[in-house]
Amino acid sequence: MERQISETRNSPARVVTNLFKAPAEFLVKNAPWLDPNHETLAAAAITLGSVAKTTLRNLRGEVDITKAVPESKAEAVILAVAQALDGFDGTHARKMNELTEDEILFEEITGVDLPEKHNSAVGGLLDTLNDRWGAGVMGISRIIVAHQRGHRYGELAAVLATLTNPWPSYYRARGESRFEVFPETGGNIFESAGTQFGRTILGTISTLYPNINFEVAERKIPIPFQAFADTITTAANITTAIKRRRGGTVVNWPDRNDFEEGRKGDRKYRKAVIKTNKIQSDGILKSPWLLRAAVITAVAVVATELVIHRKK
Repeated sequence: MERQISETRNSPARVVTNLFKAPAEFLVKNAPWLDPNHETLAAAAITLGSVAKTTLRNLRGEVDITKAVPESKAEAVILAVAQALDGFDGTHARKMNELTEDEILFEEITGVDLPEKHNSAVGGLLDTLNDRWGAGVMGISRIIVAHQRGHRYGELAAVLATLTNPWPSYYRARGESRFEVFPETGGNIFESAGTQFGRTILGTISTLYPNINFEVAERKIPIPFQAFADTITTAANITTAIKRRRGGTVVNWPDRNDFEEGRKGDRKYRKAVIKTNKIQSDGILKSPWLLRAAVITAVAVVATELVIHRKK
């Protein structure tokens, strides 16, 4: 069971989150009152502020669209802070829930599992919804900016990418409710674009720098990076959602015989059972909320299209 789960934790972002362990441990020791959920909410607010600033600068004509990479340093830094907080909150939560040696000994002797110091189910749900919030906000921004610049295909690509963004996460949660797990990153570069890591990278770059152009057909047809990225994201989202809907790797139920004898083995077995059950309970908790997020995203996209295409 442990091997099955560890094999799915293959996102390159996990290399970065390893850097968060020391700061997270410092906060647990010196600021135990700080809730990781506060960091998630802060990330959501900062994302909105950064994307709103980027969108307004484009609408006001303050961005030199003749430059491939316009000046967006402030927005890039702000959005990077939001992304860092979004990655840090999970590491912080896991550090909070780590048991001391005395607590581990207590569980082994008594056979009683201590409650979590941080509710990981609620925190995980909030983190997942924050991911959908960020993707939705950036998608709406790209729709507005593409329309404002007269990039019809770019606008369509942004609409489709934003509409399809929630579905891979929804079908992952549906699968987890059936004890199925899925790789965080796809088997190739294209499939990776349909995972959370890939969507975030492409969405962030194309939101901050939509004017990077590819030239095709003997340099006669400029294709903005935003349109290219959203096209790839849409195709990858659909492919990933279909694959996840078909099912993932079913997690094997823990076997007591796979653990050592005695109290230590008893505790490890109980923890394995709890971890396996948590896969299902998290999936059951997240899936209806992700479905709501998909519906709200669709409503927001339709409302945006109605507003920007209204007759003046």
